[in-house]
Amino acid sequence: MLSVNAPIMGTLAASSRQSQIGLHRAFARVQKAGDSLESTRNSGDSGQFAYATRLSGNTRHRSAHLNNLQNATTYVQMQQAGLEKATQVFERISKLAMQASDPFLNYAQRQSLNEEMDGLKKELESLRTQDFQGKYLYDDLASYTAKSVDFGDALDETQPPAQSNFDGSGTNRWISTKDVLYNSGRITLEVNGGTAGERYYVKQGNNIIFDSGNNWRTAGNAYKFDFDKFIIDFAPGQDTTFQFVPMDTAGNEDTRWGNTPTPNGNFDNQSFYTSQLGTSDFSGSFTSAGQVSTSRATTESSEISVIVESTTLFQISAKYEQTGPTNFQTVGQEGSNEAVTLTPVGFGTLSGMGIGTIEDAKTTLDAVLEEIKGVGIQIGKIGSNFSLIEQSYNLSGEKVAAGQVALSRMNEGEFPQSSLEFAMQKIKMDSNVALMTQAKDMSKKIYSLLW
Repeated sequence: MLSVNAPIMGTLAASSRQSQIGLHRAFARVQKAGDSLESTRNSGDSGQFAYATRLSGNTRHRSAHLNNLQNATTYVQMQQAGLEKATQVFERISKLAMQASDPFLNYAQRQSLNEEMDGLKKELESLRTQDFQGKYLYDDLASYTAKSVDFGDALDETQPPAQSNFDGSGTNRWISTKDVLYNSGRITLEVNGGTAGERYYVKQGNNIIFDSGNNWRTAGNAYKFDFDKFIIDFAPGQDTTFQFVPMDTAGNEDTRWGNTPTPNGNFDNQSFYTSQLGTSDFSGSFTSAGQVSTSRATTESSEISVIVESTTLFQISAKYEQTGPTNFQTVGQEGSNEAVTLTPVGFGTLSGMGIGTIEDAKTTLDAVLEEIKGVGIQIGKIGSNFSLIEQSYNLSGEKVAAGQVALSRMNEGEFPQSSLEFAMQKIKMDSNVALMTQAKDMSKKIYSLLW
């Protein structure tokens, strides 16, 4: 049977479905009325939505930056606590050194003092290797005491090698080992060999951090033609790098790199180092190039060994120097006025020093007094880092608050409007339901009248 009001029912049903959809949409808008980004999306104003998106993103990034600054605060606090502990250790060592300077101490008394100092040095080593979330707290090269070391005295082919014919091929090995006191720094090698090839490498403890490869070759023989210079920078927690600089016989940097004769008028070494490095660009720093390679330094040893393996004549100079600090920690995006770059701090550990003799005690006393002075300077740097963090925190906090206020103002009228729309859609939906019920009742009455 076809109801007489079937068209009405169809219309009401369609209207009810539309009302239901509208009701759901209105309810969703009420739920999201506190979301400024969603509000601007629904507003249809593309410009306002783009601005709100950008503002919301910046606010989130600055909020994350605030959390990072809190971590930086913890990092600096740990540095300060460690330096205060180091100061106590240094002060105790200074007292031991003064006692050990007494000429009337017997051997047993002096050794007892020296053993206590060895224990204190281990405490310093332990402090120096501390980290926070994988970031080292201290940088050796930020310490107050500077140091340079010359390795050349044991690297002379006229001197007896440390090992002779160790591989059965007539290769000899010369080794120069020095305690440079730090786990980081710069080593400069100037080498001149010949066509037979040499190997030049640097070890930190038992770890090879630089290796020229088994056959670093030049033309001619040593004491002729070009030197080659390797500048090696190393520090724990970062890649060891080297720079290569071609040099002439006189030891001057040869920037010509062409066929122009060197001062002796006989030879230019470019074809050799070009093939061995595998590159013609020597302007940058490398971790590997051709046969030359490096590996990362560690915190396990401050002993550096420069080693030469050769079958013929060679020349080499090798020097260590303390460079500037490398452990800079930047919080935030570099270049931003909210970014903070923390100045590294550090201290020495008096490695290789003792108070077993009067002379050693006097040397150690001079060194430890310098370290105490240096730690005082480092604590001053920490105060400066605290100030930078505080300034950035205040600046970023103000911008986060301003961003949140701006976002909230974008939807001040959104909730009342959304609530009104929801109420209207609810009324419409209820009306359609009532009309459909009424239509069904009328359909029954009409049917009873006709039949």
